[in-house]
Amino acid sequence: MTTSTSSVHKSRWGLHPCDYTLFTKLKYLHKCYWYAIHDNARLDRWDRKEPQNRVIRRREARDLPRVVIGPMPEPLVCPHFYHGIGKSGNLADMANEYQNARMPRASEEDVRALRFSEDYINRLYFICKEWMGKNYPSRP
Repeated sequence: MTTSTSSVHKSRWGLHPCDYTLFTKLKYLHKCYWYAIHDNARLDRWDRKEPQNRVIRRREARDLPRVVIGPMPEPLVCPHFYHGIGKSGNLADMANEYQNARMPRASEEDVRALRFSEDYINRLYFICKEWMGKNYPSRP
């Protein structure tokens, strides 16, 4: 984790600590953070079930009981962001950086610099984008 040396960028609404392209990457990482939170909760729910209860059931007709279709697979969890902690840093900190970057400031003194370098954000973005595209093609 290195400090950023980026300058202040001006938008229509005020001053920001990064340009728009880096902001969109932070926004995507913020979205991945919440996907990781939800995936970890789904894994915890799956893990709490007894093995005989980890099955998929479907109702054939309205008056008939549900039928077991097959075993429920173990939910996918991103290995890079398991419980929000990445191999190279904390994804929750990256989510806080997104909140910092999205709020415009009135003066240059009020703008807080990003705690992560642009290279670090880019690496984490491409790792996350690759994993999400491979395992969740329906998610953007």
